[in-house]
Amino acid sequence: MTAKKLMEKYKHFLLAFALIFVFLLVYYPHYNYNYPLHADEWYHIEQAEKILNNDYGKPYRNFGANFEFGYQYILAGIFFIERAVGIDEILAYRFLPAIFAVFASLALFMLLLRLTGSFNTGLLGIIFFASLPSNVNLLGLWFALPMSFSIFLVYLFFYFFIDTMKSSGYYSLASLFALFFIYPPFVLLIMPVLIFYFIFNYHEIRTRKIMIFLPYLIFFLLAFKIMWYKTIWKTFLIILKTIVFKAGESHLELSQNFYMLYGIVPLLIAITGIYFSFKEKQKRILFFWFLSCFLLLVFYYLFDFSLLARNQRIIYFLMLNLVLLSAVGLMGIISFFNEKIKNKKLKIAFGVVLL
Repeated sequence: MTAKKLMEKYKHFLLAFALIFVFLLVYYPHYNYNYPLHADEWYHIEQAEKILNNDYGKPYRNFGANFEFGYQYILAGIFFIERAVGIDEILAYRFLPAIFAVFASLALFMLLLRLTGSFNTGLLGIIFFASLPSNVNLLGLWFALPMSFSIFLVYLFFYFFIDTMKSSGYYSLASLFALFFIYPPFVLLIMPVLIFYFIFNYHEIRTRKIMIFLPYLIFFLLAFKIMWYKTIWKTFLIILKTIVFKAGESHLELSQNFYMLYGIVPLLIAITGIYFSFKEKQKRILFFWFLSCFLLLVFYYLFDFSLLARNQRIIYFLMLNLVLLSAVGLMGIISFFNEKIKNKKLKIAFGVVLL
């Protein structure tokens, strides 16, 4: 039996193994520590407890809306179920980051499978995704937070978005609405991707595609109402402060270099993936995703301001794109050399070098 046929036969086991690998890798920091790792995790636990105790109040404070309350309600639901079956929600919290990572890996796999039609590319994407860095400032997969929970929604959005001309395109709207009330920065970072997509595909724009911007209009009006302060101009300035961030103005923002965080070799493979993704129309959304994040980072480095989200959130959103490009790029490289190299020993040697 050839390696290709063997892989086809056991592909579901390979996928299961990859997901188990992701779970164990993300769970690693908790092997000797049974409690949440990040201060923000304790904050969201506190808010979820308030929901369960009917002490939550309104989901906003001062002039800034707390639009992450969607995550807190989801967390409260998880706590309610855990209490009902006798599980300590604080001790069980350490499993949530790994569970969120598995959901995100599945959504990533589905997206790559739809974009490329290649099972192997999806597996490679999971491996690159599992290698993403985490730290207390960048955040990441190690922490059960709105950002890590929302990653699977980001991948699901693009999974449904590339099929917008069909009925499943409406599911992308549902993903976007959910993201608005779980982790708004990712929704705002999706917007320039959509703008680039529509600019370069203007001849295909239809009413049903324009509808994708409806959640943005509704959310803006809702934010405007919640943040209302005396006059339209003052309210607009308050909203502006939520999407424009000056470098170094807060302890929340530390200097991060995405190419060092992601790794030079994976980045070079991702750059190759840009070429392969741009060649095919359906994959081109990955290029627009990269382009929008790259321009936002260039703006930040030139003017010391970040737009739509803090710089480290833009970097992480870019890395969510890079794992996809790396998978596409590596599979493209493998396919290219597989066609060019006829000698089996050379093929084996090439495979060893890649490993």
